[in-house]
Amino acid sequence: MSKEFLLQKGYISLSELESIEFYVEAISVEQIKAYLDSSKKNIVACVPCTEPGVFLASEIAQAFNLPGNSVNTSQICRDKWLMRSALHDAKLQNTQFMRCHDISDVLTFTEQYQFPIVLKTPSGAGTNHVYLCHDQHIAEKRLDTILNTPNLFGKKADYALLESYIGGMEYIVNMFIDAEKTHLIDVWKYKKINTEYADFIYCDIILEDRSHLPFDVITYVENAIKAVGIERGVVHAEVKINSAGEAVLVELGSRIPGGSIPSLVSSASNFNYYTENLNVFLKDNYLLSQEIKFYSHCHVVFIPLFVKGKVIAIDGINEIKLLSSYVNHELYLQIGNVVEPTKDLQNSPIMVLLQNESKTDLLRDVDLTRAHFKVQLESKIQVKSIVTS
Repeated sequence: MSKEFLLQKGYISLSELESIEFYVEAISVEQIKAYLDSSKKNIVACVPCTEPGVFLASEIAQAFNLPGNSVNTSQICRDKWLMRSALHDAKLQNTQFMRCHDISDVLTFTEQYQFPIVLKTPSGAGTNHVYLCHDQHIAEKRLDTILNTPNLFGKKADYALLESYIGGMEYIVNMFIDAEKTHLIDVWKYKKINTEYADFIYCDIILEDRSHLPFDVITYVENAIKAVGIERGVVHAEVKINSAGEAVLVELGSRIPGGSIPSLVSSASNFNYYTENLNVFLKDNYLLSQEIKFYSHCHVVFIPLFVKGKVIAIDGINEIKLLSSYVNHELYLQIGNVVEPTKDLQNSPIMVLLQNESKTDLLRDVDLTRAHFKVQLESKIQVKSIVTS
């Protein structure tokens, strides 16, 4: 991962990058260990925070004999084929899957399981290089993209993961593992759309009442965590409830969630993702000291673009900031940018964080956020949008 990539994606500011004492362009555990050994620093913890850091954090923890999840577990978390295989071996509810190297694999698979299918890069994130395919023509086109175009992290995949499409509502289930037990932190519901340009585009992430999630779904996620082998820290799971009412894992990560969920949860509850995750990696016998409680409703709003052109005006930000539910926002475009229709989280124009003790007021502000935000383009081409659950 390059410095330019970090800056471009907004993961770090220029001033922060300049203040970093050590930076490894190649992200090699040998390079990092050699530097830290020579620095004579007392290394007490290595905590995974984002998808590309999961495997590396485990390697560093192992190299310095620090608390952490095993290298094998982290490899399973980062490779979705290995993850599916772990579920299969544990005899947990799963979808049909296989490694896909060329279109003949798609034809073999669909002879038995039929379309629609999902093709995805095995080690991606944020719906980048994840495609819903209803026929052979689309599958061939999407497979070519996955195998021949670098993914979000700048790497080309050796193969695509091919899965039967899982229908139903999709949820985020975030858990926390301390020295004694697994705790349910929060549950969120996804709302996504498909367009002719991309599939599974984020529109909303909605905090749900944890008591509304069936107990067997929580048990399923706990069993999936055991199958993968995660033993410590925050676990970010995405599951769908299929037409039979069964939970089916979409993916599982040994990391904190994205979408600014941690900052919202910290202000809406008595749980702090960053503090608790750090504590459990610092202390072998760390226990969560209190039951997790929420005091407010939360909603993350994404507003995708269905047009392309040059941005000449961005309206509504000041009005959004005056809403009673407003917490923060991230604007990912500026005047003068030439923009394309939204394809994934990385080119969504805006993310708005909302929180309110009143659910009625929160839902009102969700609607007002969408009504206020406008992007004016010098020239534009309309793109169809199709709402999906």
